[in-house]
Amino acid sequence: MINSKYLYPEAIQQESIDIPRDIHIYFKTRPLQFYGAKEPARIHVPLPREGSKKSVLAVTYGNAEGNNPINVPREYFNDPKLMNDFEEYPLQNLSNEDQKIAETVAIAAIRKLKGPGRYSIRRREYMINTSTMPIRVYFEEEGKKERNPIYIKRPDLTRLMGKWLYDIISGHPRRAYAFNRAVFIEEAVPGSVLSKLDERELLKNRDYREGVVRASVHASFLDIPDINNKRNRIVSENFSTLLFDFNIMLMGIGRNLEGKVILNPLLDRYQELHGNKYHWFLPPYVNDVLVDEKRKVAERVKAEEDRFFDMIRLMEDVADMTQMTYRYKARVKYDSESLEDFFRKKVLEYSKAR
Repeated sequence: MINSKYLYPEAIQQESIDIPRDIHIYFKTRPLQFYGAKEPARIHVPLPREGSKKSVLAVTYGNAEGNNPINVPREYFNDPKLMNDFEEYPLQNLSNEDQKIAETVAIAAIRKLKGPGRYSIRRREYMINTSTMPIRVYFEEEGKKERNPIYIKRPDLTRLMGKWLYDIISGHPRRAYAFNRAVFIEEAVPGSVLSKLDERELLKNRDYREGVVRASVHASFLDIPDINNKRNRIVSENFSTLLFDFNIMLMGIGRNLEGKVILNPLLDRYQELHGNKYHWFLPPYVNDVLVDEKRKVAERVKAEEDRFFDMIRLMEDVADMTQMTYRYKARVKYDSESLEDFFRKKVLEYSKAR
């Protein structure tokens, strides 16, 4: 057995991040009305002073994992079949006391999202086929099984800001999330991960095909190149496709093996894989939905222009996982003076889609 988290690059193993003061103030002072919430919630979670008696129970990824966790066997990361068959591994701590403390922290995280209540933990598990091994927590409230678990993740500014932007552009109901410099917590998106479904059957459904096209517009707008990974997509009960991995956004315009620019990585991949069999993904059949969603994205941004571009301006000097700032990337990757300039051009382009 080994401590599985060290199988991942050191750059994404950070237990704490520095949050620029202007971003910290922005989130700390803005309550949000989440879908289904009776009252607005603040999405910033304060931390107690380091070394205080409360610090061991503070909502952080490390505290939620707890002391002395039972490690994930190495073979889960070295065996391709295990990697495909299993996406989670039970998170247990060696002693009952360690387990109890970790569950107390998990309940505190739930309260940040769901509000006051009598919660109990059903189980916790590592999501082992992801870059940072988030902790998924299933729980009950006063004996009633909750429909959606929560995820406790290592802190990541790009994930936080990307979710803010996606909540605006997608039109999907917003799910609760919270953060501090040592954790990112979010309510699970209702639905099933595409990697656990038979997409050949799903593709026979017109609503699903339309959902894929609309999701491709969202992925293209935020330039998320890794969206072809089926573990990064959720299929809802009404067959919509929802995205959730925003730390790999704005990576720069991609190209295929022939050097052709790929402006819509998800749709391009579907056309490549399914074009002959499922002609709905080929022009002109796909065009009506594509144009409609582009215009809707532009309308959604314009309706919340202040919230959207306030965030874009805050992002300019933030460095992503490549250690480049978004201001720099706007210039070298997108030939724009700034990230704000890039998105204003994109909104105008989408509003004129035809």
